[in-house]
Amino acid sequence: MNVLFLYPVPRPGRKVYTGYSHGIGHLSAELKARGHRTALLILSEMDEDRLARAVEAHRPGLIAISCASPQAGLAGRLAAVARARTDMLIVIGGPHATCDPQGALAMDGVDGVCVGEGEKALAELAGAIEEGRDRLKTPNFWFRDGPDTVKNSVGPPMDLDSLGHPDRDLFPYARILARHREVVGAEFMAARGCPFSCRYCANERLSAPYGGAARYFRCRSVERLVDEIEAVRSRYKDVRLIGFHDDIFALKAGWLEEFVRAYSERIGLPFWCNQRPDLLDAGRARALRRAGCVRIHIGVESGSDRVRTGVLGRKIARERIVEAFRAVKAEGMRAVAFNMIGLPGETEADILETIDLNREIRPDWIILSVYYPLSGTVLGDRCLEQGWMPGESSSSYYDPAVAIRHPAIEASRVRHYYRNFVRLVYGGGPD
Repeated sequence: MNVLFLYPVPRPGRKVYTGYSHGIGHLSAELKARGHRTALLILSEMDEDRLARAVEAHRPGLIAISCASPQAGLAGRLAAVARARTDMLIVIGGPHATCDPQGALAMDGVDGVCVGEGEKALAELAGAIEEGRDRLKTPNFWFRDGPDTVKNSVGPPMDLDSLGHPDRDLFPYARILARHREVVGAEFMAARGCPFSCRYCANERLSAPYGGAARYFRCRSVERLVDEIEAVRSRYKDVRLIGFHDDIFALKAGWLEEFVRAYSERIGLPFWCNQRPDLLDAGRARALRRAGCVRIHIGVESGSDRVRTGVLGRKIARERIVEAFRAVKAEGMRAVAFNMIGLPGETEADILETIDLNREIRPDWIILSVYYPLSGTVLGDRCLEQGWMPGESSSSYYDPAVAIRHPAIEASRVRHYYRNFVRLVYGGGPD
């Protein structure tokens, strides 16, 4: 069977990376392993002509859309236009579908929604369609069935080592790598999920079908991860940098020790990763540097203790954030700080505390976003209940658009601090 993936992404911008998707890569690899053929159309805006040409060229028996919440609007438009072009089954998956399955299923043209992990489920659905079996019984899927909704149970979390390497050939991966070679590099995932439940993050909702964040979090074996890196280096000759997209890389100390040995011996390329500040001490920083880490991304989010703890649910002391950046710099690595403003209930004084904290930690690179209320998250639900939505339309976590409106701060002031944040951190001067 031919399966056409539709991948709505943010419009390209200075802060927005719209390259490789590990999720779609794994879905495609599982389909190909079962004899199906896959194709991909990436769109950052509605383009009916390109969509029509893709449907005509690939004649899919199944159309699969994968999206995050900021792209849900574009995903819905794609589904509606695709439905006008074909009577084939159209399903939607990805983070948005799991966080808001009812809303995703209500989109015009959508026949089914994948809740939870989709690799095995989508391959099972494609097999059922091809073999004439009852697709309505496919695990992890919700389907429209006339006026009713069929809700199938979600299977257990997968053993990540049972998955093959994700399909990179589906993407123009050589071009993606060339375009982002020096900053992003060749990308990998060592684990899935996060054991923490920050209120702004989709992880809690994504893990809910599996019994919670702690149960959902899993690591691949070091051996399988390093095997994949070697395979990519063999396929793409000019790999200079490795990137790990895990929310918290090498969370387990024993796994990190094994990784340091294997990666140093078999790969030896510089790499970057993400870390949580209260887990990043001098010993962990030293181990990562010994393996070849050159850059660590750290979630500061807010410099206000009230906002960070009471609003975001991140019980991380300011002192721990300062210590984490100190540990990274002591090992000669670059430190990147993720920050958010425009948060629910945040005041100008809170934003100034975030600026003050960044002045103290002096990141090598600041990445700033205006808060976006993700579907199904604790904070997203609170924004709906308070009537703070909709604000300005946003298609990216890094848009300057103010997606919520609340009485503690004017949207114009949020935009002001977004434009001037870096200057106020490094250059000082009046706000």
